[in-house]
Amino acid sequence: MRNAISRTLPLLLGIATIAGPGFAQDGATEEQSEFKEALTGGRTWINLRLRAESVDQDPFMDDALATTLRTVFGYETASFHGFRAFLEIEDVAPIGTENYNSTTNGNVGRPVIADPDGTEVNQVYLSYEANEDLSASLGRREIIFGNHRFVGNVGWRQNHQSFDAALASYTGLPNTTITYAFVHGVNRPFGADNPLGQTRSRSQALDIRHQMEGFGELAAYAILLDLDKTGLKGANTDTYGVRFSGKQTLNDDLDVLYAAEYADQSDSDGNPNRVDATYYLGELGVGFMGATLTLSQEQLGENSKGGAGAGFSTPLATLHKFNGFADKFLGTPTAGLIDSYVTLSGKIAGVQCAAIYHQFDADTGSMDYGDEIDLVATYPITKSLTIGVKYATFSRNSSAPVGFQDTDKTMGWLSYSVL
Repeated sequence: MRNAISRTLPLLLGIATIAGPGFAQDGATEEQSEFKEALTGGRTWINLRLRAESVDQDPFMDDALATTLRTVFGYETASFHGFRAFLEIEDVAPIGTENYNSTTNGNVGRPVIADPDGTEVNQVYLSYEANEDLSASLGRREIIFGNHRFVGNVGWRQNHQSFDAALASYTGLPNTTITYAFVHGVNRPFGADNPLGQTRSRSQALDIRHQMEGFGELAAYAILLDLDKTGLKGANTDTYGVRFSGKQTLNDDLDVLYAAEYADQSDSDGNPNRVDATYYLGELGVGFMGATLTLSQEQLGENSKGGAGAGFSTPLATLHKFNGFADKFLGTPTAGLIDSYVTLSGKIAGVQCAAIYHQFDADTGSMDYGDEIDLVATYPITKSLTIGVKYATFSRNSSAPVGFQDTDKTMGWLSYSVL
C-alpha cells in the first residue's frame, strides 16, 4: 500500500501543478477555469481517533493492551460536469509498547487486537453523477449495504475495510434505491502485511431498497462472493436474501419497532466445501419516553451439507457490530449460531447508552456456547469531539468447544474532526 501512495502522490502533485496559478491566465479557456475551480474548490477533512483497548482472555497468561491513533486526511474535488475525484489516506500508529497481537507484529503470546500499524490509501476513486437519479464510481472506496450485515466498512477497527470496485446507484423508481457493485479487490482491516489482508476478487453485490410509506423498508439483496486468496476460498458463496424493517408510532411517547430477515447461502466459485445454510433475524422492540427495549434473535445456520465447511458466513460484514463486542463469533461455528439478545438503549444526561445481553447457542444439537454482557456509552463533547467507552464480558459454558474462552474487553476512545 506504501507503493500505492508513492504512485498516487506524484499524480496529485502533477494535477496541482497543472491547476496552479498559471492555469487560468490569459488565453485559458472558460472550461479550464471551471476545471481549476472544481479541482481546488472541494472539501478537505482531517479525522483523529485515539483508542485504548484491553483484552483479558483465557488461557493467555498476559493481557493485551493497545493504544493506537488513527489519522485520516481526505480531499474531494467539487463537481466538474458531474465528475468528482476523492482521495483519503489513513494512518494507524501504536502509542507506546505493542503489548498485543496486531496479527502482523508477531506478538502471539497475547490476545489479538486487530489494529496493525501502517499507512494506506484507504479510498481513491472517481465518481460521476449523470443526473439526480443515476450515479457511479470507479476505484477504491468504502462500501456499506444496509445495516452492515453482509457488506460493511468495519468502521470499528482503526484500519477500515475498503473495496476496489465499480459501483452504481439508481433512484429513478418511486421510493426505491438500486445499488450494484462489482468488486475486483478487497482490502481487509488486517492490512497489507497480513497474508489475508488483501485479495483479488470477482465478486458482485446487488442491493434493492423500497420505502413502504407508513410501514417500513423492504430490501432484497444478492451477494455473490468470488475471492482469489487460497485462505479465503472457503468464503466463496452465493447469498440471496430479503429484509423488512420499520416502526409504528402509536402516540407521542410510544413506538413499536420490528424487523424480519431471511437469506439462503450456497457454495460457489471454487469453494472447496459444500455449503447449504440459511440465515434469519427476528426483532421486536418498543420505544417509550426516550428509551428503547428490543428483543432479537439471529440465526446463522449450520451447514446442512456437512463436511469441512462452517455455517452461514458473512466475511465482508462489519462483524464487530454483531454477536457481541467481545468478538467471539467473527467466524460462524460448524454447528451454526443462534444469538438471542435483548437491548436497552437511551440517553441519560446527554450520554447515549446501551446495555445488551446475549445468549449464544448452536443451531444444531443442544450446545450452549455461553453468554455475554455488552455496555456502551458515547458523549459528544462538542460537534467535533466525541468520547466513548465500551465493555464486553463473555462467559464460556463448560460444554462449549475449545476456542470459546472467557473474555473481558474494555475499550475507550476520543474522536476529533479537525475540519
